[in-house]
Amino acid sequence: PTKIMITHAGIYNVKYVLQIIKSDAGNDEVSVWIRRNGSSYANTLINYTVIGGGAKNILTASLFVDLGDNDYVEIYFSVKNINTCLVSSLAQSTPTPSRPGTPAATVTIHGLN
Repeated sequence: PTKIMITHAGIYNVKYVLQIIKSDAGNDEVSVWIRRNGSSYANTLINYTVIGGGAKNILTASLFVDLGDNDYVEIYFSVKNINTCLVSSLAQSTPTPSRPGTPAATVTIHGLN
């Protein structure tokens, strides 16, 4: 399920954090944007440059969107290189202390009304 439903109209702050990895060498571009009710939401596209060679890249943004009753939003992204993808991390027990896993993506939405 990728749709985040909004029950009450208003201005919302949509924040996302994506963990991206590019397994091959070089740098590439990743585009991320918000869709509302299945259509791209104006002025939300952000293009990021990701570093290759197995380095984890964090892409984050905080955007304001005007939503109506029962609208839904989704975070979309596209990559120019098939070796670039979302990646999560497993929990780690060594070295101590143990650490929890990391999700590939998180999204939070806060109403401003």
